[in-house]
Amino acid sequence: MVGRFKNQKEGDSMGLSWESTNLAKVFKEIGREEGKAEGKAEGKAETLVKLIRKKFNLIPKHYEDKIMILDEKKLDNIIDNIFTIQDIKDIDKYL
Repeated sequence: MVGRFKNQKEGDSMGLSWESTNLAKVFKEIGREEGKAEGKAEGKAETLVKLIRKKFNLIPKHYEDKIMILDEKKLDNIIDNIFTIQDIKDIDKYL
């Protein structure tokens, strides 16, 4: 039968069609990719917090909180400019 498992009995016993399992695979892959992106941004945020702490010997909690929720593009921008940032307050223009 079209749209079913190779073995119709197998598909019927599971109550799933071939299309529904493929859709599940697509959603699973989308979730996996989103998870990777979030993990990558989180890693960059943690690294940036370490860099700022090393450069200025401290990082106020409100900066750390803001950095942890930045998107990857903004994180990259701050990381790219970390050596030109002279005062911790200069970070405000990147947030």
